[in-house]
Amino acid sequence: MAEPKIGVDAIPFDEDTTKYLASHSPELWNEVVYSLNPDSPLAEDILSWICNQPECDIATALTVFINFELEDITKVAISDTRGREEIAKYRSNKTWELTRIICENSERNFYQRSDFSPHRLEDQPASVLERLEKHRSEANVQKSDYLPIPRNLLKHNFPNRPPKPSGYFGDETGMYHISTLPPELQEMFKQS
Repeated sequence: MAEPKIGVDAIPFDEDTTKYLASHSPELWNEVVYSLNPDSPLAEDILSWICNQPECDIATALTVFINFELEDITKVAISDTRGREEIAKYRSNKTWELTRIICENSERNFYQRSDFSPHRLEDQPASVLERLEKHRSEANVQKSDYLPIPRNLLKHNFPNRPPKPSGYFGDETGMYHISTLPPELQEMFKQS
């Protein structure tokens, strides 16, 4: 078996990942979201790049928001109940920036692409929205001074279609095209 060609057969999660993703489809970006280890030092950079692309699907941005637990960052941003130092600490990190990108892009209708439904979500969008609204109500805040609640993402009516299989599979190190697998594993992958 030939060595996989970087950027074609394999997309490693490294400092060049976004260069490789730029030449691939938003369906692959969605797969990257599920394969990335949230503890990876590059995760927020890669996710911020994806969520800042005009072609980012609404389902992908929603998946990042829910599966990477950005709801908690949004709650901190709704009120200063945890103290201004806590908010300042969050504002200086990449997770805050990723949350800001998604919340602001959601509310300015930046995400226009809605080609597939989210899948493998770790929580239901309606439940997340309900908790954020309840938190805002309990904090007695009419309008957040920090981040908007991403209502457009959380209330979106998605098409009833899963993302097209990208032909890639992922692990914590990167994404690999199924053609890099031995034939018997390729067949197993195609059947799943």
